[in-house]
Amino acid sequence: MEQLLNKIHFRGDKIIWRVIVFLFLISVLIIFASADSLAAIGGYKKSTYFYLIQHLAFLSGGFILIYACHRLPVSMYKNLAILALIVSIGLLLCTSLYGHETNEARRWISIAGIKFQSAEIAKISIVLYLASVLEDNAFDDFKDVIKKIALPVGTVCLLVFIEGTSIGLLFGVICISILFIGGLKLKFLLKILGLSLIILVLLCLSGITIGWPKRIATAAGRLNDFSFALTVSTLGIAGILILLFVSSKLKYLFKIFGLALVALVLLFVLGLAFHWTPVVKFADKIENVIKKNDAETTGITQADRGKIAVASGGFVGKGPGNSTQRYLLPLSYSDFVFAMIVEEYGLVAGITVLMAYMILLYRAAMIAKKCTRIFSSVTVLGLMLIVVFQALVNAGVSVGIFPVTGQTLPFVSHGGTSILCTGVVFGIILSVSRAANNQEITKQKNEENEKYTPNNTNEKIIEYNG
Repeated sequence: MEQLLNKIHFRGDKIIWRVIVFLFLISVLIIFASADSLAAIGGYKKSTYFYLIQHLAFLSGGFILIYACHRLPVSMYKNLAILALIVSIGLLLCTSLYGHETNEARRWISIAGIKFQSAEIAKISIVLYLASVLEDNAFDDFKDVIKKIALPVGTVCLLVFIEGTSIGLLFGVICISILFIGGLKLKFLLKILGLSLIILVLLCLSGITIGWPKRIATAAGRLNDFSFALTVSTLGIAGILILLFVSSKLKYLFKIFGLALVALVLLFVLGLAFHWTPVVKFADKIENVIKKNDAETTGITQADRGKIAVASGGFVGKGPGNSTQRYLLPLSYSDFVFAMIVEEYGLVAGITVLMAYMILLYRAAMIAKKCTRIFSSVTVLGLMLIVVFQALVNAGVSVGIFPVTGQTLPFVSHGGTSILCTGVVFGIILSVSRAANNQEITKQKNEENEKYTPNNTNEKIIEYNG
């Protein structure tokens, strides 16, 4: 197979190419079984074969993008990093203002009749931008970190978070991971982490009180009231402690913050006691959110259906096309595709799919180890972390570890934007791999030439005879 890949000019890590083909095959099998449920959602206006052909077209487009992007030089991606981030911010703003609203969130936008998710494009641009900035700057001053990292990257994360809480959190985790991998000073990294946690808590409090961002209430509804309150409180306290730990100057600021917080608590208690109208309305809003969440979580939820599908699959599964939960799960072909894999093909297939993503992460680490530039190593690891984290979240939702987040399984779930953008991701990774392999071959040739120089005749004879 390796000779075949070389003949048709497929360069880069051969194991990654094989895993991609494996995921494509799994995707075709599972979407073929789910095509009937897709047709049912559309009222059988289109046949089941239409959705299968559509999915094959997406996979073909993704494969073409992999091939095209892996043939491009790595330097081109570095040169486009800043432009890509600016375009992503513009697309996210347009999506937030003019995008198609689904479940009180605007994630889709149409340009020239093409409908796509701008957040998928932002994932790629934010990794390229961070890799480029980390290579070009030493970052000895936190002001530079704020200006070149926190503000632009924070803007992207905030715009994504407003319309999709889970995607925004994934962005944040990826960005912190990239900064750690890229060698940003620990004190700067901790400051960014602390500030991010505090901002996250303020957004959560804003969402459940004044209703902005709207998706906060939805996210809270996927946890019970105690879990949500505990999570938000823990994150807020962690953020404050981190900032206090890394900067003694901030102690004075947080003394003021602490006094202000105590004053607010006392004001809230007195307001409830004396029935002050603004305080009573504030408390009513929180109570309404909790009651709404409790009402929405009664009965069998889609998360329960996913766990039923996984539990009923057993060790070897029910067999291709024999899933019963795909007709009951609203997104069995996308958000809960891992549950469908386990139900039809068993626990063995589920573990095999997860191992495939782990192999991808391992190969990305091996590629990064060969790289001589920060941009290349950070890019390949950052992009692969996006793929692997997304896969783990999708699987975690199916088995009940995580609340429902709307994350697809890369290269397996049905969805044009996800498949095409993942194709670009793997194309860039393989481009870095191709460049790293070329550098290694050149290095080996140079070392061999040094051994066989006329000045080292004796060493040449000894090595030849050996």
